[in-house]
Amino acid sequence: PPATVGYTTVALHLMDEQGLPIEAALVSSQANMTNMEMISNQSSTRYLGKGDYITQLHLYMEGPWLITIQAHAEGFDTPRQTLLVVVE
Repeated sequence: PPATVGYTTVALHLMDEQGLPIEAALVSSQANMTNMEMISNQSSTRYLGKGDYITQLHLYMEGPWLITIQAHAEGFDTPRQTLLVVVE
């Protein structure tokens, strides 16, 4: 389903090559509209335990948003994932 205007929560799970959870990652996120010059920086990220994290972004306008999430943990590559969501 489409997202609604307001705060959008993205859940992620980080693990190493053996499937063990990554406990101390620095997760950052931001969202950009794809049809105009609008940006929403991360509002909060929380570690839930066992490699699970959530990040919330304020998507304050209807339309297409590209969410980019990056996670940095010592000794690991820094993965980047993008998601396209449409806010209605």
